[in-house]
Amino acid sequence: MGDEREVNARAVALAVPGLRADLGATDALPVSPQRAFLQFEAPAVAGRALVRAVLALSPHPRWIPAAGATRLVARDLRSTWSARAVAEGDPPAVGAATVAVTLPAGVRGPVRLDLTALLASGVGASGAWGIALETDRGEAVFMGGAAVDRSARPHLEIVLR
Repeated sequence: MGDEREVNARAVALAVPGLRADLGATDALPVSPQRAFLQFEAPAVAGRALVRAVLALSPHPRWIPAAGATRLVARDLRSTWSARAVAEGDPPAVGAATVAVTLPAGVRGPVRLDLTALLASGVGASGAWGIALETDRGEAVFMGGAAVDRSARPHLEIVLR
């Protein structure tokens, strides 16, 4: 497998248009048809290639799944952003690339999205990686940055070579 290094990149920012939220102070990450924006710290990647990046999300106890299946979609971002700007109605440009997973009707379970293709072009481009998350209907609620169980907080599981 070569010289592979596995790291976890924690989420460092959350933003939803019209809502100021400090990811580090909230235990819940709501995702709905209104996009939520997440930013992750980027590990040192100098001289390394991104092999895999998987977003890990854990269900929040208050989440009541929709009666029908819901699609959770991640989109790439094409511009820089700040949580404050998004809250004030100035979200970043979103790219056309998407990754989706179906959340089955009535099921609340851990979610894993392979974001390798979305993030590969952004390696080394900035100090952090960002994505937009949305559902096609209803709301999914995941553990946020203040979750007591650190492993339940949103994070990227990254493999570099």
